[in-house]
Amino acid sequence: MEFHDSPGTVLPITGATLNPRIAFNVSPLRLCLELLVALGIVFLRPGSFLFHIPLRVRSGQSVVLAMVVCLGMVMVWGVWLLVNGGTVFQGTFFRHGSHWLDYEQYARLADALIHGKTNLDLPVPDSLTQLSNPYDPDIRNIISNGGQTPLFWDHAYYQGKYYAYFGVIPALLLYAPYQIITGHWLSTGVAVLVLSLLAALTMSLLIITISTVLFPQSASLGMTILMVYAGILGSSILYQCATPNFYSVPGAASLMFTCLGLTCWLLSRRRDQSLNRWLLFVGSLSLAANLGCRPQFAIAALLAFPLFWKEIRYTRQFFSIKGWANTTAAILPFILVILPLGWYNQIRFGSFLNLGSNYNLTGFDMTRMHLPSGNIIPIVWYAFFQPVSLTMQFPYANATSTPLPFWSPAETSFGGIFAISPVLILAAFTPWLLSRTNFRIKALALTSVTCGLLVAVVDSSMTGLSWRYYLDWSWLFVIATALCCLTHDEGAKSKDLLPRHSSDNSVKAWSESSSALSRTLRMFILCAIVFSAAFQFLALFSDQRFISIRQENPAYYFTVAHWFSGI
Repeated sequence: MEFHDSPGTVLPITGATLNPRIAFNVSPLRLCLELLVALGIVFLRPGSFLFHIPLRVRSGQSVVLAMVVCLGMVMVWGVWLLVNGGTVFQGTFFRHGSHWLDYEQYARLADALIHGKTNLDLPVPDSLTQLSNPYDPDIRNIISNGGQTPLFWDHAYYQGKYYAYFGVIPALLLYAPYQIITGHWLSTGVAVLVLSLLAALTMSLLIITISTVLFPQSASLGMTILMVYAGILGSSILYQCATPNFYSVPGAASLMFTCLGLTCWLLSRRRDQSLNRWLLFVGSLSLAANLGCRPQFAIAALLAFPLFWKEIRYTRQFFSIKGWANTTAAILPFILVILPLGWYNQIRFGSFLNLGSNYNLTGFDMTRMHLPSGNIIPIVWYAFFQPVSLTMQFPYANATSTPLPFWSPAETSFGGIFAISPVLILAAFTPWLLSRTNFRIKALALTSVTCGLLVAVVDSSMTGLSWRYYLDWSWLFVIATALCCLTHDEGAKSKDLLPRHSSDNSVKAWSESSSALSRTLRMFILCAIVFSAAFQFLALFSDQRFISIRQENPAYYFTVAHWFSGI
């Protein structure tokens, strides 16, 4: 028994009973969760009938899929409730060193825009404006005087004013309309919840669309359901919802826009092989919005080449005289987004392309110092392959050790993405798992993996190590994994998925091997999803996280800990 309080605190103990009789108690929440997990395992086991039902979205299966998607969104909402997402990150306060944190940064940005300004309404002390190099953290620590002089952490400071260097689009789409309608600032925790729910929804729709569009004759209902949950667990959106502060806003918004944009692109091809220009336009507009949220997600635009390679190379529906309308529909949205964003940057920092991130007041001088290249390989290794750390004491999930040869920003890590979400490791075997599928699917998967690796390397060289950065590239591995799994689904015996000029013997041999591989994949995917869900749930209760549920929500913490008290 432990008590944490100041010395001299009186602890009222009214009595003690030896060997008390404790009444039998049933936890409805625990019982429901256990029943839900058991039903999921039963219905999604490798031999389940769901894997023999062809996916038909426009049939009665739409109700089942809607329930599956809603359950995934409930999972996101539950994580947010568990960490007290509505109140855990609020206000402006001194933390330590010279750090003042303003968790209302996005609401403050929206308020500034409403009043015709681009800088934030925060006090700038004279001692900061008089510094020759305000980006030197050691000097800022001195003038901060132990926090008596507010200096705001992770804000862009330029020519005597504070700015938000995070993408402006979430402020325009959520915070500003909310303030105009209600007269109050939108809580960032609520904004993260809304964007995370929409990200989970659009991720699910993207997976379902991949199944129906790229695998119309082979995708099963069971595999599609598994991939929906693999997408939610593997995309790192649960982590964003578990840390609902302003850092999570642009990333969750970008995941939503990216999944929406790719879904529109996939649906743009009509049955007569022509293209729906409105869906092309909306898809491009959604992907272009990443430039005003989390720019790393803009790499999704490169997926247009494998998706539309036939239209680009053979039918000439792009980049040709007859394809001028399609080309315009695909490119114009990027211009419409880039121009106002560039103008916004020009007003603030005097440059069309300057996002202001190098003016960030953080733990090192970003205007002069670059993170050491010698850390890139270790950080990439940790981000992908670092094993999880399991203990025999609740919450069983422990932080890992991530030593680096040189200093770089590194937050607490609980393992690499392949350990946290093991199903994504299938993306690493894309060249072999998709060796016999058609060009479009293979090219899309390989491009996704390549882009994911590129973003991970760039993130490692610019931002350091953090679980929240996994969001920038893990969704690309989700796409590659979904393509690999759906290719080897039970219905993957279709000749349509084979390369041209395949002989009958090769079709027969591949069908037999594919069926065995399909059953093995189902077992691995189910086990990986169950492990990922359990690990990410238990990791929420670790005291080594940025948020300690033991402190923020002790009732939930000890309730869940009690569930495992007999283990």
